[in-house]
Amino acid sequence: MKISYVISILFLITILFCSIIFVVNKERFIVEDIEITADFRFNRTFLMQKVGIEDGNYIWQYNNRKIAAVLDDLYFIDDYKVTKKYPSRLIIQLFKRKPLARVAGKDGEVFFIDRRGVVFKSSKIKDMVPLLIFENPQLIHQGKKLGGKFGETVQQLYLLSQKYNNLYQQVAQIAVRKYNEGLEYNIDFRIINKTITLKKKLSVDTLLETLVVSKICDEFLNEGVQLNQIDKCYYYDYGNL
Repeated sequence: MKISYVISILFLITILFCSIIFVVNKERFIVEDIEITADFRFNRTFLMQKVGIEDGNYIWQYNNRKIAAVLDDLYFIDDYKVTKKYPSRLIIQLFKRKPLARVAGKDGEVFFIDRRGVVFKSSKIKDMVPLLIFENPQLIHQGKKLGGKFGETVQQLYLLSQKYNNLYQQVAQIAVRKYNEGLEYNIDFRIINKTITLKKKLSVDTLLETLVVSKICDEFLNEGVQLNQIDKCYYYDYGNL
């Protein structure tokens, strides 16, 4: 008898044996333990209905990608982790969006924006976060993700919070508007009495430079003097005096 023939017979016997074991023990794979954890309060019933979790389903009936696609559409969720532990346990971990800044929308309505540039509402904010003012506030609405140069502004603010958190906490407001081919940033710090106008790309380095220079100048210049920065040069506007 050929070895390949023997191997094929053993393979079929193994499959048959496993099939019998599976049929006998199939009920063990019905999901009975659904663990949902989050760093915020949530409606468990609403969430289960939203992602399509029902009692009595087998664990292989839950598709991680489909669950992930639903969670991606929930604007208040920043990150998540879906894990299936055989034979009958499903674990979903949820993490809420954390406000990086406030953002002014239509009619002065205030939203929040996270590190990915997603606009959302939140009922409880413990710490003060900077206010971002963009042109065309009617475009600011819940669930929208800011991209392009506005998205870059958000990203630089996030990098600032990670690298120089003390400086990030001193940023009170950044008003962004179009200036020629680029953007102009009017920055207000909590510890400075002046608005600083930055006419170049906003970055962690330029924010740090601007604060250091303006803090020094604030001790020597009249409150009516406007401090501006173009490229690496600073100049003072005495037009208000």
